[in-house]
Amino acid sequence: MSAIYSIILLIFALFLIFSMIKINTSESSEMIRGMNFVGVSAAVVLLAAVSGSLTKGSGAMQSVVLMESIGASFFVVTLAFFSIRSCGVNIPRAFSIPLIMYMILHCVGVYLPEVFGMHFITAIPSNSFFGYRTELSVFYYIDLCFFILISFLGFYITFLNYRNSLTDTNPGSGMMAWINLLPVLGSIPAILPINLGYEVMPVVIIFCWAVMFIIVYRYRMFDSMKMARDDIIETIEDGFIVIDANDRILFRNEKAGEIFPQLNYEATQEDVIKRLKNNDKKELEKEGRIYQISLVPFYDIKTFKGTTIWINDKTEEHEFTQRLIDLRDEAQKANKAKSVFLANMSHEIRTPMNAIIGMTELILNDNINSKVEENANNIRNAANTLLSLINGILDFSKIETGKMESTESEYNLGLVLKEICNMTGLKLVDKNVELIVHVDETIPVTFLGDETHIRQIYTNILSNAVKYTKRGYIRLNVSWEKLENGAHVMVSIEDTGCGIRQESIPTLFESFQRADMIKNRTVEGTGLGLAICKRLVESMGGEIGVRSTYGIGSVFSFDYMQKISDETPLGNYDYIELPVDKEHEKKSFIAPLARILVVDDNITNIKVAQGILAMYQVRVDTALSGKECLEKVARNNYHMILMDQMMPEMDGIETTRMIRNDPDSRVRNMHVIALTANAISGTREMFLQNGFQEYISKPIALSAMEDVLKKFLPPEIIHYVDVDAKDNGYGNLDISLPGIDTEIGLRNYGNDSSRYLQILRFILDDGAAHVERIRTCIEDKNYKQYVFEVHALKGLMAGIGAKQLAEFAKLQEMTGREGRKEEIANEGRLLADQYEELLAVIDKVLGGAGLLQEEKAELKKEPLSWEEFLGQLHSLQGSLDMLEQSEAARKVDNLLTYPLEDGIRQQLQEVRKAIGSFDYDEASEMLNLMM
Repeated sequence: MSAIYSIILLIFALFLIFSMIKINTSESSEMIRGMNFVGVSAAVVLLAAVSGSLTKGSGAMQSVVLMESIGASFFVVTLAFFSIRSCGVNIPRAFSIPLIMYMILHCVGVYLPEVFGMHFITAIPSNSFFGYRTELSVFYYIDLCFFILISFLGFYITFLNYRNSLTDTNPGSGMMAWINLLPVLGSIPAILPINLGYEVMPVVIIFCWAVMFIIVYRYRMFDSMKMARDDIIETIEDGFIVIDANDRILFRNEKAGEIFPQLNYEATQEDVIKRLKNNDKKELEKEGRIYQISLVPFYDIKTFKGTTIWINDKTEEHEFTQRLIDLRDEAQKANKAKSVFLANMSHEIRTPMNAIIGMTELILNDNINSKVEENANNIRNAANTLLSLINGILDFSKIETGKMESTESEYNLGLVLKEICNMTGLKLVDKNVELIVHVDETIPVTFLGDETHIRQIYTNILSNAVKYTKRGYIRLNVSWEKLENGAHVMVSIEDTGCGIRQESIPTLFESFQRADMIKNRTVEGTGLGLAICKRLVESMGGEIGVRSTYGIGSVFSFDYMQKISDETPLGNYDYIELPVDKEHEKKSFIAPLARILVVDDNITNIKVAQGILAMYQVRVDTALSGKECLEKVARNNYHMILMDQMMPEMDGIETTRMIRNDPDSRVRNMHVIALTANAISGTREMFLQNGFQEYISKPIALSAMEDVLKKFLPPEIIHYVDVDAKDNGYGNLDISLPGIDTEIGLRNYGNDSSRYLQILRFILDDGAAHVERIRTCIEDKNYKQYVFEVHALKGLMAGIGAKQLAEFAKLQEMTGREGRKEEIANEGRLLADQYEELLAVIDKVLGGAGLLQEEKAELKKEPLSWEEFLGQLHSLQGSLDMLEQSEAARKVDNLLTYPLEDGIRQQLQEVRKAIGSFDYDEASEMLNLMM
């Protein structure tokens, strides 16, 4: 047995040496250092066992027992430490410090002769193959209890943390817990006690070491760095390939194989590597994705060993870059659009302002009392001021770039202040705020400067004071001092409003900045007014500033330089009266930007409506049925729909009901106006209940149409223009049409002879087909369609003044509704005959008078000089700028009467066509090319 035991010890010794070499050739880590401590402890026990088998003296025997005891205690403690750390648990000091103290006390205790005797009574040579035997004392058993306790603690903590861990799935950690219990087996012979003739503990400890070593390497428990690198390489989004100096693949991750499936086959690997090397530091596109290829050589000292190839997916980065480029392009387009917008806005934005001014002019043109006249003048002055403000806003981009244009003119400062303060006072009518104005009486009456900018500064600051002041007062103080080259005007505007926080004052005069946005969120404004004021004041050599106490009020102060035109003192501001302009012209309006859909099953009715709307230059779309109407409103935007009540298949009421139930709010909110010949009591209420906003009775009265247009078209697209009492070429239409009261007909169409004749032409053009449709309905007994046809005839005849035929058609409509078929068969044919006779009368009378042909302009013989031609083009451009369609068309027609080259004539005809379509931009562009 001695030989066998020696062989076992030799094998364990060789294994221990091998394992320690293996451990220490691995990368250094905390786990490896911990395992080294365990291995050293096992080596001490093994050394003691070998020494015990060779030693025979009693003194040497004591050293062997001492070495084994210390090695065993160190082994169990370091094993506990290692197994606990293998689960990733930080060992608390409450556990680690007692263990360390135990090792120190045990080591010191067994080395001291006094204490050694308390552990081992004797250690004497023996005939057994271990070479000695010991007799144990009580203190040894106490120490053995600590030994066993430490083993169980190591097992408990390791196993508990392994079971409770949600992330640790390595079974090696669980096995490591059970190793802590193996040393307890080695202590069983001492506990029982059993004398086996050899020591079990060294064998058990070396066995523990062997099992631990196998577990660690089997489950890669301290190969974490390599595992981490492998995991990183396999999980990164980039492809990774390692090749040797001969371009053979040493390693590649799965991502590389996904990007290039050819790498999975040895036969195609070479082609892929060659392609990648040819695209070093370049981008490679594959299957819609973009990859950046990077090759990095690696060396052993100075010897080239191979290359690492990185395949970096740059698709998202490219998409992000492209989005940035798109955003930049959009920003550039937006900036360009802003420039175009600012260039064209001056004309476009004046349109609604002209509407306001025009309506005021209409009021002033009436017979009104002085109070109403004063109020109307205040409206007009306010509108003019607002128009000036708009011009200032449009100039803001020029102010920012230093390209602001200043127009000097003489202006009366007293009148300017009076107009501004009157406008401000109107805003304070519903507020408990007093406006106090003090103007130095010695200030000159007339200055020379930019009146528009002066108005803008005063108006902006006073408007702000009105917005933010709910009670108290607003005080305007204007003073001045004379300078050698003009006047230094000093202004302060004080209010008892909400005040401004001190931290908001530094940014108050910056663009789009507003103080206390949360508190003042209900106050309208863009935050641009004070920024404009600052730049305007500075452009006039002055400064602007503010003093404010939050919750109490603010004082805005500014000054500016002006030239003096008339040094006469202004005098008392309170006695200044604004002049009243008594000259007013009558105004009408056009709406070239309006788009209206006319829905009627009768083509003549549609032509009549088109003719009337053409007077207002409205763009007209048409639909011949309710179904066609629904299709068009789904595709297009309309400001208004003129809907005939009676139509076959789907009438106007049903069509309107479907519009009101449309899921698209754009369609659902369109204005629908009924067109009906049934102007009886309760008609309006019936239409309103069925979703219409208003109704117009047939024949369509111009005043009714104008009222509806003004009521339902957006104010900003209504453009008021002068009504010229021009000869339309027909003078007073003096013709007699049997069966037609032309006086009534002319009155229905605004006494416009040309418009009335146009309607007669429309009826004549479609009349024969209309007669045929009536007769066909009678022959086919299609009484439902017959009602629609005679309903349309009723409205047409009433419009032109054919009262008897209109009344006959009305009776036939009622007959059809009541289903009196025999009367329809007899009287319907008579109605068709009378209609046909009336058409023949119209054709004969108008044709004989030469009124059915459009008048042709007389061509001139003398050509225009180039200067005269350019002058007329500039005049034409002016009419286009003012949206004067009829005047622009007249000017083009006049130019076409002159001898012109074919190319120029063709260009002018295209301009005339664009004007007829109300496409002013296209016409202006063609004119610019000609000029």
